[in-house]
Amino acid sequence: MTPQSEALRLLDEALRELESPKGSVLAGVQKLSRASALLEHSDIQVWCAIQLGESKYTLALQNLISALTKKDNPESENSKKAVDAALKDLSALKLKHEIHYTNDELNVKAAESGGGYNSIGFVEERYADLVRTKRGNDRTYYKNNLYAHLNHV
Repeated sequence: MTPQSEALRLLDEALRELESPKGSVLAGVQKLSRASALLEHSDIQVWCAIQLGESKYTLALQNLISALTKKDNPESENSKKAVDAALKDLSALKLKHEIHYTNDELNVKAAESGGGYNSIGFVEERYADLVRTKRGNDRTYYKNNLYAHLNHV
């Protein structure tokens, strides 16, 4: 089996997983990651690594969110320096805005109640726990925010 045909099979399985009401977002992202590795598509591999919670990326993205949401005046010199430093760190990791992270994603993942930059598996598990126990929140994570996070991914 060629790498291309194996990647197509994995992508087909990922789509089935993501389109199924009982499917797993985690499994879909993992299969997408394997397919992108086979096809040597580094941008998709990095995006998947972010969704899977790889700390070298997620810590840098959390730092950007922290810099953007500081209580300081956003126009202050300190705020601008913090944002510039965070963007420089992202650039050093070769993360590209609108490819590896978007403004929408930053907004969805800024809220701790939605799982933040935890692994998509963790977010999916928290959501399933809240659904199973028929609760709207567990004082940290909220069902609606977790659902929005899963839906975004």
